[in-house]
Amino acid sequence: PGVPVRQAMNEHFGKSGHPLLPRGEDLPYDNRTNSSFHFTERMLSNEALFGYLEDREQNTFLQFYEESALPDGDIVGLSLISPSQVLAALTLCRLLKRRAPKTRIVLGGQWVSLYAEAVMARADWTPLVDAFIVGEGETPLLEWLKGGDPAQVPNLVYQREGRWVRSVRSSEEDLDALPAPDFDGLPLESYDSRGTLTYETARGCYWNKCVYCVDLPIPKPSWREKKAGLVVRDMGELSRCYKTESLMISNAAISPRQMREISELLVQDGTGIRWWTMARLDAAFTREVFDLAKRAGCWQINFGFESANDRVCDFVQKGNRRETSLKVIGDCHAAGIKVCLQTMLGLPSETVEEGLDTVQFLLENRALIGDAAINVYYLTPKCRVYEEPASFGIEAKKDSCLPFQFFTEFRQIRGGMDRAEAQGLWQLYQGLRRRPKVELMEDHNEALAAWRKAGVKDRVLVHLDAHIDFGWVPDKDIAEVLEAKTKAELDALLAAKPLWNPTAMKKQQLVTIGNYICPAMREGIVREFWWVVPDASFRDEREELVRQLERLTKEPVEAGPDVIKTKVDGKTVAVCALAGLPALDEEVLLDIDVDYLVTPSILDDLSPGREPWVFPRELKDRLAVRTDFVTLSYSVKGGFTPMRWRHLGDELKALFLGEDYREPLAAERYRRARKALDEGRLDEARAAFRDAVSADPGYRTIYHNAGPVHEQAERWAEAEAAYRETLSLEDPVMTPQAFCGLGNCALGRKEWLEAEGCFMKADAHLAEARLGLGLARFEQGRLEDAEAALKRAVELDPAIPQAYHRLGLIRSRSGDAEGARGWWRKARRYGSDDEEVRSAGAGRGRLLSGRVEDETVLVDEDAAVVWRLNELGGFIWKALEGKRSVEEVVGLVAKEFDAPEAEVRRDVLAFVEEMGERGLLR
Repeated sequence: PGVPVRQAMNEHFGKSGHPLLPRGEDLPYDNRTNSSFHFTERMLSNEALFGYLEDREQNTFLQFYEESALPDGDIVGLSLISPSQVLAALTLCRLLKRRAPKTRIVLGGQWVSLYAEAVMARADWTPLVDAFIVGEGETPLLEWLKGGDPAQVPNLVYQREGRWVRSVRSSEEDLDALPAPDFDGLPLESYDSRGTLTYETARGCYWNKCVYCVDLPIPKPSWREKKAGLVVRDMGELSRCYKTESLMISNAAISPRQMREISELLVQDGTGIRWWTMARLDAAFTREVFDLAKRAGCWQINFGFESANDRVCDFVQKGNRRETSLKVIGDCHAAGIKVCLQTMLGLPSETVEEGLDTVQFLLENRALIGDAAINVYYLTPKCRVYEEPASFGIEAKKDSCLPFQFFTEFRQIRGGMDRAEAQGLWQLYQGLRRRPKVELMEDHNEALAAWRKAGVKDRVLVHLDAHIDFGWVPDKDIAEVLEAKTKAELDALLAAKPLWNPTAMKKQQLVTIGNYICPAMREGIVREFWWVVPDASFRDEREELVRQLERLTKEPVEAGPDVIKTKVDGKTVAVCALAGLPALDEEVLLDIDVDYLVTPSILDDLSPGREPWVFPRELKDRLAVRTDFVTLSYSVKGGFTPMRWRHLGDELKALFLGEDYREPLAAERYRRARKALDEGRLDEARAAFRDAVSADPGYRTIYHNAGPVHEQAERWAEAEAAYRETLSLEDPVMTPQAFCGLGNCALGRKEWLEAEGCFMKADAHLAEARLGLGLARFEQGRLEDAEAALKRAVELDPAIPQAYHRLGLIRSRSGDAEGARGWWRKARRYGSDDEEVRSAGAGRGRLLSGRVEDETVLVDEDAAVVWRLNELGGFIWKALEGKRSVEEVVGLVAKEFDAPEAEVRRDVLAFVEEMGERGLLR
């Protein structure tokens, strides 16, 4: 009692030979936080655990939970995948049980299955948890929830007379009987995965022989695959329900047969969802399979590589052959799928020379490998090496292990390398990796996600672009003004009005190609920003460049002969041409938009006939910076880069990776299609275009020609010609978009019937088509038909302010003023700034109130309006609550302020009239 938890644990484990903190720096996990494996293992094995769960100073999880809203419910289930989650889970269990002792809590997940015996030995955990599920949990959880005899619930560990007992039954799931996962209620936008959901198409492993595997601990589950048709059904449902950007197929290893079957159905279905998965380097993964998977949306595969040495792979029963691995990696890369390898050094019996084979393989083939994760081998529980160490050439120090220890010390007894040698090889590999990481994308704002994923911080960004991409992201919640503690803080928050976000869109949804650099600077990814503009722009358009910087900041802008510079939020922002970029003494983030090469002026009108003013090799030679991370964007969407120059992005990537550049098949086929179109050979054009999009689906976009660019410039005839050219290609994806384009052109020419006909030919499930149909019918005065189409548009895509605006007009013309204001408030929340929408702020929306010193502050979240009431106004406002009459309010105010009722009545009536005019009182 009275001794800090960490001190008590250090004293305890110091005596028993297990210090709390490791002496070396070679452990493969973070020892600086309460979630480290090392800390968790020792805390779970010590009587100090329960003191720690209550320790507000030491337990950071307790600090977090006490500042957060705890989950409600009679039943709470927690899934534990890693030791790093256990102390957080037990802290939460203690808090939930204290708040509501009858809450039923069940724990499951891989960690529970891995340490089932150790968990069952902890009878003192019975006050925290009601049950554990060991192994697969869908059926056991359902049966446990139904009640009945727990001994008959499969896979269940339950309480009986103050101890843990395991049920007599076990079970595995029939995957075909399981529905798609349900992610309802999860704040998906808050996760680092940025729109990626996980989904299993199989359980167990079809190989099931690796002697070191901890992902499937002994006893291993049987291998089962879900039928391909059901998988595609589930993927479509997840895509529709959650608007997910990507799926992680989280099998231990997807089989080649299942990948082929799923991909075939996905291509037929046209779901369009992107996905990635894990796999073995199996010879059955052919180029044909990878090409099919790429067309079906696969963008990355993580392969279990482990070692390039055949003897080592045989010894640990991995089943890889170096020659096969190289072919599979090459075919996957050639199909355009990112290759990631999981690799180990120091496997049982592996020598330094054999480890060098792995290092050499990774370096020689780095152009094929997107990422290689190299780990020093550690012995983990419930695998064959752990169960039979001598059989695999090691001596495990199990006697000194704690009950929940994840990594077990061992030594090689058959001549294998020790840990120091394995770490030396790891350091050698890192030192020899000199090529930068290069990511090629369509939209430039994807660079922000790439930087976040890589954990980039505090870097200099060199941005080559014909556009600054530095618009402000209005990411402040207007309700934050109520958090002010003083009037001075309130004044400062109100002064930041340009950063308020009055829309219903999440912060991440507000990031676009035109503003992604702003959050990168705010988040600490970028500390210094260099915008490199086309040479002619810096020479001829300096005044415009100065004006663009002046719009960003109130700081002075210094316009030197080679560099224009200022400060934004205390960080350097500079503009220059290639020749003016100074020598930077560190590796930079390099961010290049392909439109930089084909847009000589920042004032260019995106004319379709643009030619490159600089080509990739010259640009690479002139760019005198060192970089370890390059992001490249095609920027075809939006018309910034003409499609015929899209391949310049591929060439730039090859140059930065040190590869010989070969024009991609897709680029060659697209050029052939373009030539055939121009010459009127439609059959040949269609065939070549189909080949192009088969090789690279990125060529399937309505921006393959200049239709949208002409439309934006209101060049209706040119736009229509381009859209009709698109229709001639008979592409099933682009045809509905082309009809929408023709409809937009007809709207622009005020040909309402023609527009309606075009939108009717587009896909009925395309939000843009339903919007256009509603607009065309509105202009014809067919308000009921227009209303139906517009409502369908916002069902398909809730973020269409134009649809809400017109729905408000329809309600207004029908005499439904309140209904009109409701639609206009929604339009405001999605960014509309139409006059009617602004005036809808006069109709009270979501009104919040609070006190700041002697003022009452009212916030209308929908209209992004704040009212400040002085002491008298605040008292009247509060007195009006509860439907009091004016005379009753007058009496209360007169009594509170000791003032004559006649004077008070005048003030109260004036206040009520003003608040009524502003829509704050009804």
